Amino acid sequence: MKNQNIITIILTILLAITSITATPLYYNIHLQSQNQEITIISIDIEFNQQNPENFYNPIINTQILELQDFNNKQLLKTNFTIPNIEISDNLNNKTNQFISGDTTTLNQTTFNIYIPYNKDAKQLKIYNQNNQELTTTSLAHFSTNPQAKNHIDKTIPTQQETTETQTKTKTQQPKQNYIWIILLIILIILIIILLITIRKKK
Repeated sequence: MKNQNIITIILTILLAITSITATPLYYNIHLQSQNQEITIISIDIEFNQQNPENFYNPIINTQILELQDFNNKQLLKTNFTIPNIEISDNLNNKTNQFISGDTTTLNQTTFNIYIPYNKDAKQLKIYNQNNQELTTTSLAHFSTNPQAKNHIDKTIPTQQETTETQTKTKTQQPKQNYIWIILLIILIILIIILLITIRKKK
């Protein structure tokens, strides 16, 4: 009975680790829009099981985000919309019935967009709907590509100089996925040894 309990606990841990390693990584990009200009405030890398979708309305405030590799080739291209429009309802004070709706365009807003992590990404670029480049920032600090070492110390002009400093603190995060895989392999080996030992005792 005790041996069965041990096996159950180990299998539970194994399933939990397997679930974590199967969870995809995403860039969580925190942006600020002010007077039709976009600034990258920070970029994090995080596990996300929910397959996040970015707000996109092709009619208003369409922006283009592009990931490029170390040969400046496109890895990913996606559209998103700046959520700077507020919708309000005008109601009748007596009947509380809807009369009309108003829209307000905000001069400044902050928001987040998510894109899948890519170990070969060198940089991120954002364009407006006229394909004019708005901002660029380096992603080399997040990359596990061997070429990344040659680009980490090179400055890529951005609208926010602190972005480079903020991303340096996140360099090791992509490697966490490999650590979990190693732990998973070790755990599988331990389970095999334990099962062999139990069978010998029987």
